[in-house]
Amino acid sequence: MKMKSKYINFSIDAIIEANLGMQTIQRALDKLGFKNPSLNTFKSQNFMKLYESWDTTKQNSFLKLIGGTANYKKTKSFIESLNGE
Repeated sequence: MKMKSKYINFSIDAIIEANLGMQTIQRALDKLGFKNPSLNTFKSQNFMKLYESWDTTKQNSFLKLIGGTANYKKTKSFIESLNGE
């Protein structure tokens, strides 16, 4: 039997906020240089410059890290919308 995603009824910003609270994700983001990240972290111009400087593989890994594999497209759209793309 295939299980449904436990986040199916939540908005992407709620999913990202929940994921940012997870210790393993916090450690991974710490290695990328993000100390105590929040959604506001991703709204800053400094973040967008950093994000755009990464290659596509690193961008994809980051999006999967903060939003999960199942929410990749939603996470990508959300991050781009925060920065006015």
